[in-house]
Amino acid sequence: MLAICRYASTAAITFASIQSRAFFIFSLLSLPLVFSPYINAHEETLSVGFIKTDRLPYFANKSENHPVRGLYVDLLDKISQHTGIKFNYQFLPQARIRLYMRNGLLDVEPGIDSSWRPQPDEVESSVYSIAFMKSKEVIVYNKNKYPTLPLPKNNLLNCAVVGFANSGFSSESKLMAEVQILDMIQKNRCDTAIFPIDVLKYHLTEKYPDIRYTQPVFNYTLRLRLHKSKEHLLDKINNSIQALLDSGEFTQLYNKYTLTQ
Repeated sequence: MLAICRYASTAAITFASIQSRAFFIFSLLSLPLVFSPYINAHEETLSVGFIKTDRLPYFANKSENHPVRGLYVDLLDKISQHTGIKFNYQFLPQARIRLYMRNGLLDVEPGIDSSWRPQPDEVESSVYSIAFMKSKEVIVYNKNKYPTLPLPKNNLLNCAVVGFANSGFSSESKLMAEVQILDMIQKNRCDTAIFPIDVLKYHLTEKYPDIRYTQPVFNYTLRLRLHKSKEHLLDKINNSIQALLDSGEFTQLYNKYTLTQ
């Protein structure tokens, strides 16, 4: 009789153990189902369009010695850390970025003032983050050619980056990069150019002893432009940007580029 009781007790324990293990395994198998909506939301990858030519301090493509870098890249890296959203960078001609953003083939265009994208289909297909910085633009010139201000209003040859909007000058020459434009002005082959002050100061070295610039003539508010299909991510992105602004962390990112030049 005692042997029978021991056998029954052992069987009961074994059955309970099997039940416990089965429940544990079922619980593990259920975890992906419970958490998968959260994980998927945080693993979304957005394609980001930068113009093909480097435009430091804002962005630059990877090279032999550097990864993709710049202020906008650092900003998106921080947003990724806060939200789990991933960003994939593509370097394309300006016109193609605008086309792809209209058609939903790109998701993000950083550092845009909404007034730069005025076409009806661009307005319809875009949503914008909160502002993360201001951009002041100045007119650049050669002091030897124009020793006193104001600059003449007529017969100026203005240089601008290919793909950027016309500046309103009577004559304009398009070049691939701002560094080329500075070279042209230093050599008196262009009269003027309109530059964001951050881009100008980043590149303004002893190589350009004769370059001068005016007080700001334009002021813009820079945001992340998103394709409308990504509007559901806007609150997370805005919360991240606001946290970076409130904490002073964005200012630290900005100073890393502006204070070292």
